[in-house]
Amino acid sequence: MRMTVKHSYLIQLANILANSARIFTGDCQGSVAYKVYMNRNTAKTYLDGFIQAFPEDPKWFEYTQKHDSVYAEANVQTAAELAALPQEKQAEITEAVAKIDAEYKDVIEKNRAMEAERRKTLEEMVEVDLYTVKPTDIHIKGENSWEIWEILYNDGNGIIRDDEAKPMEA
Repeated sequence: MRMTVKHSYLIQLANILANSARIFTGDCQGSVAYKVYMNRNTAKTYLDGFIQAFPEDPKWFEYTQKHDSVYAEANVQTAAELAALPQEKQAEITEAVAKIDAEYKDVIEKNRAMEAERRKTLEEMVEVDLYTVKPTDIHIKGENSWEIWEILYNDGNGIIRDDEAKPMEA
């Protein structure tokens, strides 16, 4: 079926369907398994393209490691924990983080720009051929099954459809 969805839906779909054995209960066979498999391949194509278009900068990873290590070494995990420290220790941590931020200023700016572009792309609509399944065809397991259901349903515009599942038009 030809659908118009956001790129973000396809990324979420790829991530969910990549782990279908851990997501779905029962024995998914026949036409339903085929539809899930074909949707996984389609969504994975968009995920792979997204990853290629927006690669992670190794310098960003280096920056986040250094940045996070300052807080880890101080045994601080939240803003409340930071605020509870003596003023001198807070100042020491703030100075260390500022020094790292200054060192990686260009990397931070580049990452902010790329993140803005990523978000813009994720919000863009795309027409894609996906197979639909009836709500009774699949059963989602786990604590967050309702959240996964909502993603797959996508306000009635996802692969789970209330109406009879129809094959894609050629």
